[in-house]
Amino acid sequence: MTGKKALDKLEDGFTLRRTSWQPDIKCRAYFSDDNKEVPEYVPNDPKFEGYVSIFDALDSGDFLEDDWEIVDEIH
Repeated sequence: MTGKKALDKLEDGFTLRRTSWQPDIKCRAYFSDDNKEVPEYVPNDPKFEGYVSIFDALDSGDFLEDDWEIVDEIH
């Protein structure tokens, strides 16, 4: 899927990855329930283990690529 569609899916709560990434790397947006703000990324927090920060993906231009796919869990 396209990067634009991937951003929409992340906002909807899906876990995604690019097909060019290693199989254990995923991207997920963590939004608060109140105002959909992304909480501060804590590198050693287990809930973020194996995930790429959405901001890192934005900075590296990953959302300009069209090789996004939806995944269920880290394998």
